[in-house]
Amino acid sequence: MLSMTDYSGQGEALVGWLDSFWDSKGIITPEQFRCYSNDIVPLARFHKYTWQTDETFKAQIQVANYSDTTLITPTIWTLTDETGKLQQQGSREVPLSSGKVNQVDSLSIDLSEITSPGKYYLDVTISGTPYHNRWSIWVYPPYNMPQTNIIIHDKFDSTVISALEQGKKVLLVAELHPSLLHTFVLVYFFLSRSKQHHPRGMDRQSSPCILAISNRQLY
Repeated sequence: MLSMTDYSGQGEALVGWLDSFWDSKGIITPEQFRCYSNDIVPLARFHKYTWQTDETFKAQIQVANYSDTTLITPTIWTLTDETGKLQQQGSREVPLSSGKVNQVDSLSIDLSEITSPGKYYLDVTISGTPYHNRWSIWVYPPYNMPQTNIIIHDKFDSTVISALEQGKKVLLVAELHPSLLHTFVLVYFFLSRSKQHHPRGMDRQSSPCILAISNRQLY
């Protein structure tokens, strides 16, 4: 019922990567889909997607092989930028046994050699086969928050009013109230048929509400 296609029988269940008529919604191509849904799938396990150049990118390279064949062929990994320029590469050959997730390699890449901040691609390919997978990571120089005289507060109280009366700048960050949920949720059914879903979900991605107030704006 709720699988590859949108399901209109329960309202707005826009859960599929195909529409209700099994037509593509342009979300993904068949080639991209087979990267992660196949009898053999290269995997990379790492704990975050955004890195700094003073860090070391670490990942575990694995291959899930649920075909009926054990492969003995090199598994190749590359790190490239958005233009395709090679940054790092390596390979290792281990038996990729059928019916299990095989550990292939442990990556430890020094990111200090990356000079251009931006988006990079980690690709893992099983040599001589169509099996391939790709992940995006972002690498930036270390960032130190500059010192500022802006007062950051989460309540509009006497502290904020006093600061504004003195001509100071205040960044008022909306307090997170436990009874309110203002966050990203999926477009999933509708409230009259799914009352357990919180009515204050916004069905869109947004940052926490931030309001900047100056003395001039308040008075």
